[in-house]
Amino acid sequence: MRAVGSPEINPSHRHPHRPANRQGDQQGGNEGAHNHPQCDWRADLEDRPQIQPDEYPYDNRTAEIEELAEKLEQIEMPEVVRAKAKKELGRLRSMPPGSPETAVVRTYLDWLLDLPWGRSSEEQTDIGMARRVLDKDHYGLRDVKDRIVEYLAVRNLLAIRDANEKTDSQSKVSAATGVILCFAGPPGVGKTSLGQSIARAMGREFTRMSLGGVRDEAEIRGHRRTYIGAMPGRIIQAIKRAGTRNPVFMLDEVDKIGKDWRGDPSSALLEVLDPAQNSAFRDHYLDVDFDLSDVVFIATANQLETIPAPLRDRMEIIQLDGYTELEKLQIAKRHLIPRQLSAHGLSDSDVTFMDEAVRKTIGDYTREAGVRQLERLIGAICRKAIVKLTTKTWEHVMITPEVVSDYLKKEKFENEVCETIDVPGMRNEACAQIVRDRVSKIIGVQRENGGSIFVDLSAPGYVQIGEPHVFHRSRGSTDIARVRCIYQYDTDIIEKR
Repeated sequence: MRAVGSPEINPSHRHPHRPANRQGDQQGGNEGAHNHPQCDWRADLEDRPQIQPDEYPYDNRTAEIEELAEKLEQIEMPEVVRAKAKKELGRLRSMPPGSPETAVVRTYLDWLLDLPWGRSSEEQTDIGMARRVLDKDHYGLRDVKDRIVEYLAVRNLLAIRDANEKTDSQSKVSAATGVILCFAGPPGVGKTSLGQSIARAMGREFTRMSLGGVRDEAEIRGHRRTYIGAMPGRIIQAIKRAGTRNPVFMLDEVDKIGKDWRGDPSSALLEVLDPAQNSAFRDHYLDVDFDLSDVVFIATANQLETIPAPLRDRMEIIQLDGYTELEKLQIAKRHLIPRQLSAHGLSDSDVTFMDEAVRKTIGDYTREAGVRQLERLIGAICRKAIVKLTTKTWEHVMITPEVVSDYLKKEKFENEVCETIDVPGMRNEACAQIVRDRVSKIIGVQRENGGSIFVDLSAPGYVQIGEPHVFHRSRGSTDIARVRCIYQYDTDIIEKR
């Protein structure tokens, strides 16, 4: 029964997916559905060919895995490492694409394949060439250069005489030259640059790692792969950057290694720097042995007291003292001045340094063991000379002692000459310190409760000597006033007694 006022339903307005009659899937319902254009997708889906999983355009895993397998067969590496890589590659094949373990295994395989397991640098066997390289890069340091040349000569002799027996040759060379060199000296005397010269003299790659402030043992041996974001240690990372298995490896600031609850990095370095153990160095991340016996390790330190005794026992200490005024003059003429002129876009035709001007800069404005401050002052003189040249009032600047005084203003240090002292309690003393050839003015202060204090007036600041604790202070007006107070106090005591 139809309600009053309701429109009559037209059979042609039925829902297209609803059958014409409820009995009639066989009678006309399916026929009407198939005849409708919106229902043709079922037939199209049945007629469409099936796509295999490997044929999806966004799936590149198969190509990447095949590329890794091909690279694995081409790289020269120990069989133990190759077996480990093949095992991980098999795990990668069986993992689903969305597994989080896929990225971990892929990163591990990349590290194994990128390390220089069989790539080595061809060594330079010409000792004369090595000597010329060292002389060109550094002035002086005769004892240090002789020790380095001896080191290279022993390696070359053993390698030449045992060239036919590769295994024995490598073992003999490692046994004879397994000593780790440690350059100890004040800052600025050329310890790091000397390591770069050794690499050039040997024809090897150079890499370095700074140990200052390292407190975690994992920085040396790496993290285990069970940790999120695990990476190899800095030793393996530096070897990868060098690209060869026998670089010259500089360990900078070995005296500034820290220690806390995460471990002792100096203890981890014992394995690295021990010739009897480093042929099978095992990083926690790689979990396979890497041969470090062909690596030439060179350490640098400013002071030896802070290096742990077991670590210091594994190194041969070569002391680099400060330079004399004559050595600084030659270093400035051969290295510092040309480098600063090139850095500031100048040439010899623009600026010329007289020897007397360099001596005045060394004696009156610097007092250091190395030459870093001297190079900074030469750079400052070059910049002031550029101002003269750019104003087009000068075509050439000659650096004389008077020009140095004009550019650098007041002298910071007095000339060290033997002076006649007629003041009680003060005398000249020759001090054997890091800065060579220094004559110090020493005053003695007697305390009322007994004992005495000796104050060095010639030091950069004043230095209290003769007491268990030695302290340094910067040289300023306040410190000079304190020194004068001590000096006056000493005179009063002497007059009273």
